[in-house]
Amino acid sequence: MKPTVWKPLIAAAIGFGGMFGLSAVTTISFLDTAVVVGASTAAVWWIASRNRMPGMLNRLSLGVLTLAVLARVIQGPRWQLVVWQLVALVIAAFAGLRMWRPGRSVKLTRILGRSVLVLSLLVGGLALLVDRFPSLPEPSGEFAVGSQVFHWTDPSRAESLTADSGDKREVIAQAWYPSVVGGSEATAYIGTDDSTSLMDGVPAEVFDDFDRIDTHATDLSAVSLERERWPVLLFSPGLSVARQSYTALLTEMASRGYVVVSMSHPYDSPASQLADGNVVTVGDASGVGGKVDQIDLRAVDSSFLLDQLQALAKSDPNSPLVGHMDLERVGIFGHSFGGATAVQAIAKDPRFLGGLNIDGSLFRDEIPELDRPFLWLQSGGQGGSASDRDALLDGLRAGGELVTIEGSVHMSFSDYSAYFTPLGRQIVGRIPMIGFGSMSTETIVPVTADVVTAFFGPILNGPSSGDLAHVAQRYPSVTVDRTVEARTGSRP
Repeated sequence: MKPTVWKPLIAAAIGFGGMFGLSAVTTISFLDTAVVVGASTAAVWWIASRNRMPGMLNRLSLGVLTLAVLARVIQGPRWQLVVWQLVALVIAAFAGLRMWRPGRSVKLTRILGRSVLVLSLLVGGLALLVDRFPSLPEPSGEFAVGSQVFHWTDPSRAESLTADSGDKREVIAQAWYPSVVGGSEATAYIGTDDSTSLMDGVPAEVFDDFDRIDTHATDLSAVSLERERWPVLLFSPGLSVARQSYTALLTEMASRGYVVVSMSHPYDSPASQLADGNVVTVGDASGVGGKVDQIDLRAVDSSFLLDQLQALAKSDPNSPLVGHMDLERVGIFGHSFGGATAVQAIAKDPRFLGGLNIDGSLFRDEIPELDRPFLWLQSGGQGGSASDRDALLDGLRAGGELVTIEGSVHMSFSDYSAYFTPLGRQIVGRIPMIGFGSMSTETIVPVTADVVTAFFGPILNGPSSGDLAHVAQRYPSVTVDRTVEARTGSRP
């Protein structure tokens, strides 16, 4: 067989193999995969060997553009395919120019063209590592999960983060709770009226399909009657991290028998929909102070939220949660900046019976001495401040623990790893500046939930799967690094 015959056959076989392989490790369709494989093959051909079998390269380049147009018409716009569609257009233009003016090309133009193709292949490849339809693990607890979103305005507080002196501070909260199965609509992952980004600096289009994520929860479903009143936990997210990005952990907690109320703190969250429907972001803030000021503001938000939960029968008598929350047994926890919020909330509000900081720093010179139990949960990467940690633990009057989950990094406790394909976690997740790690959501969520419930269970009379010592025995990745005994005469 002549080389001019078998080489194209080999190329075709590799191309088809590449399409099947790419379909297996990404979440794009087979037609989109054909565009990616064809565009990347033609692009590499133009970069490395544009004069080898030029006629075939020209036909491939024009064929890829045809495929890209067909995919766009049949499937509609796909943000992950934008770069690849541009590559298809560029290589088709190269082919058209060569067919129109054969033998004529400028060296500088060829260099620039190759540079554009190399950059496009890199960016396009990274885009394919993002999971267009992320999958969250199904909660493992015995209860179904219900959800309700609240929009509350504090008339006593002016909004310090906007220029309008008439603005009042709002707090958006989403409750996840033990429920009964059926009868309600599925809870949307983002749940805003308009297209919204969950990460600062990332276009909202990336998250357009996230409301198709199965949250494993339903809106306004009836509360489970297995227990008359359920213990309550407030949760504060990390700085510039949306409350939605902790859905896997919070639904897991709710399925085990806790009412978990997650806060959106407007203007330091990337996605807070206010009562009037407007979605505000970090970029909309006009008067952000220092980190200590923001933590203090969040702590007041937390106390205000607890006030609203206590008055829920008056403000929202139709809420399924009315009469089913044990508001005498409330704890607070948070991740990163939210962990610092939990410390300050406990220091200022005696209604919180215990607190937990997930991999956070405290950002203040004077560390409060807490008179209620506190747990510092750190990642294997130890993203929080060791000096803050040790100072807080040294000052605990009601006891506490330091626990580490090895193999995790700072953002492992969020849903970020689920936003990427398994290959994406292994590549992008290991980049230090991004920091969500290679550990999957399915792996980290049950471990974290076991640690959290082991700590809060005895304090709030809530369910747990054993104390921290038993959790450490169950998971080799968990270590109890330090136990602080309660001081004599301290508040239980």
